[in-house]
Amino acid sequence: MILVDLGMKIPVDGICLEANELKCDESAMTGESDHLKKDTVEVCLKKMEEFEVENKTRKNEAKADPHEIPSPLLMSGTAISEGDGKMMAIVIG
Repeated sequence: MILVDLGMKIPVDGICLEANELKCDESAMTGESDHLKKDTVEVCLKKMEEFEVENKTRKNEAKADPHEIPSPLLMSGTAISEGDGKMMAIVIG
């Protein structure tokens, strides 16, 4: 179990167990400057279901942005840009 907070560089790959407004800067991995929302698996699955329902009900309107769905994965070498939480290490080395 690893406590993560603002400015911390993630030491290992892991899964988010707790999140308080957690966002991660993954530009070191992806080259994208957007800070991505992170949350627990349960919250992420719920948000995915809501996203799918919302997009099905929008016929001729603009679709919802899939980047609004948080991810439970925290990757080694990325940094916490907002919030804090707890993660469980899943891959080391």
